[in-house]
Amino acid sequence: MKKNIIYLIGFVFLVGACDSSDQKNEKVKYTDLWQIYMSNQIDTLTKVNPRLIKTINQGEEVETLKMDSVNWANELGGFLNIDFGKESAKNKYSLSTDSSGKISMIGFFAKDTNVYIQSFEVTRINGKIDLLQWRTKTRSFLIDRDQVLAYQPGKGFRIQINENSLWASPKNIEIFGDIQNKAFLER
Repeated sequence: MKKNIIYLIGFVFLVGACDSSDQKNEKVKYTDLWQIYMSNQIDTLTKVNPRLIKTINQGEEVETLKMDSVNWANELGGFLNIDFGKESAKNKYSLSTDSSGKISMIGFFAKDTNVYIQSFEVTRINGKIDLLQWRTKTRSFLIDRDQVLAYQPGKGFRIQINENSLWASPKNIEIFGDIQNKAFLER
């Protein structure tokens, strides 16, 4: 728990210290933290071990699973596989910020429509992270895949995959995970 608090305090100081006049340095420093943040979320969920209601929509089929024991590294592992810090160092992204009252948003949007990570967005309410969202895109001779991964700390996640491959008909898969622990949901 103390380790998570130290990471969050360091994160707050780093975000506060970012200066918009040097967008490239801000981008690299800011984006490198998200893998650490997601790793800490997985650690916290593993310790607390809340229940998960997972709904999987694939075409016309809908399956709902109620899970009392969850392997959070498996459920949220896809979020760790997206290394935006590495991607932003080699590709160009435009930075967009917006705020109104309690809500603020920062987004990184790819200037090249063919790069893997198309966008990364962070939404905060009252300064606390409310939503992280990544959009990825893969294009090749064998497969076209668009993917959206969204995570709401303490609330749940959403993964949407639209895939068209050479060997199968197009697929649309959407996975919703609702975290079911009241104590964990309270902030």
